[in-house]
Amino acid sequence: MDTSRDYRVLLAEKAVEKYALIVKTSSMPYLIKREELLSYAREAHSLVMTLKYSFLPLEQIVDSELLIKLSALAERMTSFVKDKPLRPLSERDRLNVAYVRWVGRILCGLSDRFRLGEENLPEYAVDIIGVRVESVSRLRGSRGLWVANVMAGSEVFTVVTNLGDVKAGQVRAVAVLPPRMFLDVVSEAMFCSGVLEEEYVGRRPEESVLELKDVRLAVEEAVSKGL
Repeated sequence: MDTSRDYRVLLAEKAVEKYALIVKTSSMPYLIKREELLSYAREAHSLVMTLKYSFLPLEQIVDSELLIKLSALAERMTSFVKDKPLRPLSERDRLNVAYVRWVGRILCGLSDRFRLGEENLPEYAVDIIGVRVESVSRLRGSRGLWVANVMAGSEVFTVVTNLGDVKAGQVRAVAVLPPRMFLDVVSEAMFCSGVLEEEYVGRRPEESVLELKDVRLAVEEAVSKGL
């Protein structure tokens, strides 16, 4: 397969570049060894580039040693955000922490996303998960935006949305996209379906029940313009 143009690989490349930029330029309130993290980033970038120009068939990619190494490396790259911060997180800190977690998710989940198939689709580059809406409130200071807290098992996401019909108790799908700051709230995902059945919680719904236009646009923008 043409791994050099695959959205999964291209987004992973952009994710590693964003991680390196955050580690290099940001002063996050954690006990970190900056040079060690940057060396992890360089190693991750090398692995992604090897994958990008491997042109391996799909069946050789999904269980490859390369993806196993990349997943283990991602754990080391992102483990520090599990620690207690040394001071309260600023808005910029919260966005950077969300980015670090998202980068880990992108790298660790490559194998599962390659299992979606050989077709090169933007939506294959990100996780799409059925979640239960736990609460919805207006985003203070905004016009027409709401903050939804959603869950899938032990995973919790904050979603800032302009959809006025999202209600607590609903099941919907979200795409876990690069985080964005809306006023003082970090949005970690985007709703990409109407109301779904309970059976979809915690798994990736089939394409027939998803609304993917905005997800595709977001992935294409991230790949073409960077993060």
